[in-house]
Amino acid sequence: MSVGILVKALPPVGMGGNPREAIQIAEALCRSSMEATFFCFCSHELEFKHFNVVPIKAIPFLPHLQDVMSAPQVMLAILKAMRRIPLDILVAFGADSSEGIAAPLAANMMGRPCILRTTGNDVIVSAWKYPFLVTPSIYLSDIVTPISNYMLDLITRYLRWVDKSKLRIIPIAVDTEMFNSSVSGKKVRLEYSLSDEFTVLTVARLVKRKGVDYLLLAVHKLLREGHHIRLLVVGDGPERSLLMTLAGKLGIANRVSFVAYVPDEILVQYYAACDVFVLPSIVDSNGETEAFGKVLAEALACEKPVIGTDVGGIREIVLEGQTGLMVSQRSSEELADAILRLKSDPSMRRKMGMQGRRIVQDRYSIQKVMPQWINLIIELLSNRSRK
Repeated sequence: MSVGILVKALPPVGMGGNPREAIQIAEALCRSSMEATFFCFCSHELEFKHFNVVPIKAIPFLPHLQDVMSAPQVMLAILKAMRRIPLDILVAFGADSSEGIAAPLAANMMGRPCILRTTGNDVIVSAWKYPFLVTPSIYLSDIVTPISNYMLDLITRYLRWVDKSKLRIIPIAVDTEMFNSSVSGKKVRLEYSLSDEFTVLTVARLVKRKGVDYLLLAVHKLLREGHHIRLLVVGDGPERSLLMTLAGKLGIANRVSFVAYVPDEILVQYYAACDVFVLPSIVDSNGETEAFGKVLAEALACEKPVIGTDVGGIREIVLEGQTGLMVSQRSSEELADAILRLKSDPSMRRKMGMQGRRIVQDRYSIQKVMPQWINLIIELLSNRSRK
């Protein structure tokens, strides 16, 4: 059984959620004695032990047209590859991407089933703002797999014609063996001279919708009130310099450490080093927001209590009073109060962390999620063979 997976890029170029999940799925397929073939724009001749990589040369277009305009090119590349690689099924990431548009078209032409993975703003924004971008890919796909109930609700709300039987929620998987409470954070605490200070961590791509500026304001408020606190901001993005400037203007630059991207095997040490994890996401001016918040699940897997804002799919992982605290978006005051509440109650932090890990293991671990992909692929191929 051979599965084709379309994703825009693979590491080291593609380091976001989609490439990481695509590799998780491919590895799960290989463990189940299936074969996986990647189609992507950036392979950089990477060698993977268990699956093939078919690079697709990208044609330059205007940024806002590239996904739509390059869809025919991607489709032709897939068709060409499928003539020499016997693929049984296709999996594509992004409802409004060239991959999401091209994959179901190619699959239909070759008489193969197609699964469309929707992971975030491809649905959150496009479903209501640019429905013409997502309609073809969702309509032509055999199964659409949103990552959360929040995204499922958006699809059914804005694309009312969608056959609900083709929608299957499959959550994002967390490697609970890598992300666990036995990892030491001493090296990180020593590197940033944290000593025994109460440490807050956020991990995010530094864009507007992550709301990191509100977290800086919350830390400023707490420091001004005399509370000893440190903040680690792990991630990079277009807002990085602006956020660093804001920290300077607030007079808290010496209490905030900005850390560029770190790989997962090092990232887990940052979770271990913190006392509480915060994801202060907002709904930005474009309507973009958090579809789920995998970093929250990773923090919980490390038995750390979390604070999240009441937007998007965050409410599905931050269970008020059980795994963490929920606050209103764009409220530095509520963020500060929540941090202080957890700071003053070590017992609460411990209980939330332990409960959080149990929930992540039960709902979001690789052991729980990957069989859902395997079973779905087998089901689709079985149904197709009976037709």
